[in-house]
Amino acid sequence: MDLDVILENLHSRSDLADFVDLLRRDFEDNPEAWTNRDIGSYLEAMSAWLRDMDGLNLNLGISIPDPPTWRTVGEILLAAKEYE
Repeated sequence: MDLDVILENLHSRSDLADFVDLLRRDFEDNPEAWTNRDIGSYLEAMSAWLRDMDGLNLNLGISIPDPPTWRTVGEILLAAKEYE
């Protein structure tokens, strides 16, 4: 399962709910692929990503929609999987 590909097609609340289910399954099936394996480190990484995402996206030439889209929320959830 390629979460990045699925993320590209995330457009609705229902899509986001399905994506969260896939993230959970990915965590259960591939915990070694997750840098942040407990809720505390996952939420800390999410907070750090939210603080840093403007600069990171600026470096990549990507603008962040305001207000955020469902896909943006998915990107944040996925980034927290590995962000330190």
